[in-house]
Amino acid sequence: MAVSIGEYTITELNDGTPGENGASLYTWTAFASDSNGADISLTYNQAVHTHIGHGYNKSASAPPAPDDLNPSDFTGWTPFYANLISEDILLIGQGIIRCNYDEQGNLIAGKQKGFFISSSGELKAVGFELTGGAVRSGYDASGNPVSGYESGFYLGSDGMIKARNAILYGKFRSGLDETDTVDARFAAKETIGVASLQWNNNGLNDLMLSGEGDVANSYEVKINYATPVYNLRDTGPAGGHIFYKSGTLYYESAPIGAEVSKAWGPSEVSMFGAAPTSTAFGTGEANTTLFSGADSTYAPGYCLNLSYGGVSDWFLPSRDEAIKMHQELKAYGIGSFFSDEYSTSSDSNPDDTYSNFIYYVRLSDGYSTPNGYKIAVYRVRPARSFVVGDTFQWRIAGGTWSTAEKIEAGKSYVLSGQGGLALTFGHATGHTGSEVWTFTQSSMFGISIKNSSGNEYLKSSNGVLEVDQINTQGTSNKVWGAVFN
Repeated sequence: MAVSIGEYTITELNDGTPGENGASLYTWTAFASDSNGADISLTYNQAVHTHIGHGYNKSASAPPAPDDLNPSDFTGWTPFYANLISEDILLIGQGIIRCNYDEQGNLIAGKQKGFFISSSGELKAVGFELTGGAVRSGYDASGNPVSGYESGFYLGSDGMIKARNAILYGKFRSGLDETDTVDARFAAKETIGVASLQWNNNGLNDLMLSGEGDVANSYEVKINYATPVYNLRDTGPAGGHIFYKSGTLYYESAPIGAEVSKAWGPSEVSMFGAAPTSTAFGTGEANTTLFSGADSTYAPGYCLNLSYGGVSDWFLPSRDEAIKMHQELKAYGIGSFFSDEYSTSSDSNPDDTYSNFIYYVRLSDGYSTPNGYKIAVYRVRPARSFVVGDTFQWRIAGGTWSTAEKIEAGKSYVLSGQGGLALTFGHATGHTGSEVWTFTQSSMFGISIKNSSGNEYLKSSNGVLEVDQINTQGTSNKVWGAVFN
């Protein structure tokens, strides 16, 4: 008798007591959700049933109708086990052990983890994690070769790699990426690479070493400038007021001293022959840049050419940017705005290169209309956007400080001439300007070869090859020579 349970099959059930006078006796099988026969059924439901039971020596060939099933007619309700423990498992036929893989060795759609082991020795795994152990073949758990095996490998949890009679097809890379664009070299560190990263316990400690180099030096890194953090309606770095902020991005209106009254341009001309412009927030600078080369006669050219408050990156705001100036500044009585119409860099008909009209915004209430004549004179209040970021400098201990660089969170900054040594900061802003870090980078050899006694007799560093000639008497001579690619 055989009973199928999902993907499993139970075979060779024990025979019941022989019937008397040639009468047949039968064994029944049913499924339940616990050891008391709850949810009893003759049909297995993988989502419900966890136990199997048998009724022996029954005179009927089948149990009664499903509604008449009685758990007491069955004995030995046995759970299905999720774990299999055995000293010896023999698989014949296809010989496949799998979880979330089909019989062809393909990961089942929608599954994130699983494994597949076939009788041919094929092993596949997705979402496989090895913790505190080793992957090995021909080596024991301690990383020692097993007698009788001529080849094998050992990958230890400590990063140790061992192999015997290994054959490598292709390339062995160290310091070389897949596109072969980085110089190739085989390197063995003299010590542990970057060491002794120290912080002076002032300000924000967010420096990380994101790349090791091959030049032995001691280094210092400091925050050169800590950017002020601005809030809405604060005075900005150019003397205006902040009317928008998002992360490290800010928008600042010009001070009242930069405000003028000008026409947008000649009638029936859009951007002096350039493309139409946008009304969206964040497009004012691009709109104004289309006036490149224009003089300051008209509003966009005036903003483009303006130098005020120590900066020259002003532009004529788009419609939505001018509305935001009303909402965050004029409505709060900030910025000395008039209750008049202000020009924007937005065409009223962006599909018409020869539109007569622009959008203007009335700062008294934020009202906007697309019916502003280009030749009409409106007030002009320039704006600018800027991204803040603290800056840092580095140097070899006791040397000259590098040029200050603006910090971008998560960016890797490679230190020039230090063999790949790189820094990364966790934050673009928030430093105090008093942070200082120091650390040491140990040397690395281009190649290092030792004899069986542990004596290093060949090494190369910085393009110079050094060889120790070990004599039979135990003395040695050094030989140097240039190494060229």
